[in-house]
Amino acid sequence: MAQNNEAAISVTLSKQAAAYLLPFQNGFHGAFLDGNMLIYHTMGPDFNMASSGNTWLGGLGLRPEWVELNANHRHIYLYYERVDSAGLWCCALNTINGKWKKQLVMKEWDVMNPPFYYFSHADTLHAFWAIGSDQLQYRQLVAGEEVQKLEIRVEPALLIAAQQAKAMLPQVQKWAVLYGDLTNYHTCNISRNKAYLQHRYLYLTVEGHYSTYIIQVQRKANAVAQYRADMELGAFSPVGAVSNSCVRGHYLYQAALCASGAVVQRFDMHTGTSAYTAHIGYEYSPNTQSEIFLMNRGETGELVSATDRPFAFHREKTLKYMGITAYKKGPFDHYAITEVEPLERYGNWLASTIALPAGEVLGKSGPTPVHLSHRSQSGLLQSARLYSQCMASTLYVSMDSEGNMGPYMGEPNKAWARAAKTYHDLSRKGAIAMQPAFAQLYGKSFYCFYLRKSKLYYFIPTD
Repeated sequence: MAQNNEAAISVTLSKQAAAYLLPFQNGFHGAFLDGNMLIYHTMGPDFNMASSGNTWLGGLGLRPEWVELNANHRHIYLYYERVDSAGLWCCALNTINGKWKKQLVMKEWDVMNPPFYYFSHADTLHAFWAIGSDQLQYRQLVAGEEVQKLEIRVEPALLIAAQQAKAMLPQVQKWAVLYGDLTNYHTCNISRNKAYLQHRYLYLTVEGHYSTYIIQVQRKANAVAQYRADMELGAFSPVGAVSNSCVRGHYLYQAALCASGAVVQRFDMHTGTSAYTAHIGYEYSPNTQSEIFLMNRGETGELVSATDRPFAFHREKTLKYMGITAYKKGPFDHYAITEVEPLERYGNWLASTIALPAGEVLGKSGPTPVHLSHRSQSGLLQSARLYSQCMASTLYVSMDSEGNMGPYMGEPNKAWARAAKTYHDLSRKGAIAMQPAFAQLYGKSFYCFYLRKSKLYYFIPTD
């Protein structure tokens, strides 16, 4: 059935099936939603199957639309909307005896005004709504039961920026960085609305026009703090620039790519001030032998590390985005700043709606079809598609607490590169990887996909 280094689940899936990998402590559920049929496999340590089955989810109401899936070791929770009833419903499936029950869990959920940001961690759903022009509502549901509700007064500019970001890139609106999840942390995060879940805090960040709005929720204390970090571009031209940010600990790291190079800034949420602002010229990499990282350039699906050429900002391109990952270790901040462009044969899939079946094809101009996803699927799945269907150029740099630059001393994200290469290698051989996903299971990273010919869903380690 499986081996420790390469595992597979035997299952028959249609083109319209959506794959969900729902981890819990010491295991995960491999759930496949095919219309109203849910096929599930509960895997214990080292891919030992604990239970499996399938259930027909009939009787849930008229035309249910899946909003979110999450799980604990015993149950899979399917949240959905229905045409014949207002509110958010939850179907709780017991994976041991195969029985399920449904209940209305949130009457105020409005199909016409969905949350502008939500995500899951284990069996907990976090959601943010805009209620009015200057107010947010945060709600937390655990195992289908609401446990927390907060009202948050915000700047109107935050809500405007959040809605604009959602409309611009609907395919990547499910990104959340979870504490301890290194797979997620190392993804190239180009979304302009992001969440970060840490021990005590939940952060929601919204990218404005060279500004980042930060909402900090201290969940147990029901306390909320807000910050705004403005990019200080100085004399560096912002014409055609792209920018983004990320949170690590109590620091917000921001970066902008413009004609002459990258501008980076570290903002301290404890003090509400910027520690430094620094400029990195594109000639920095060859001058210091600090690597750059190229992915899928030339549509080959390959990884190239280079020390003999400068990073190039593609000013003539209109479809370009930027992601940043950064973290502090010892006295240094380590930055990975990435420019992203969709591969030509995939078109502008990032701007297409996210609320489509997983098997629906957006277009074909190459050997591999483009598959969109259910809005209920995780941010990790969107990350896998980003890496397999986009080109990326990454600039690496390390800085001390004064903003002085040095060669990069962090770790490049090679696991994701291997996953993308696997995807393209399969495509060139005519074995299209259906229902692709990426997950961290048992503390290791796996690229996951379905091959219809063998009727197997594979888990390929990339660590």
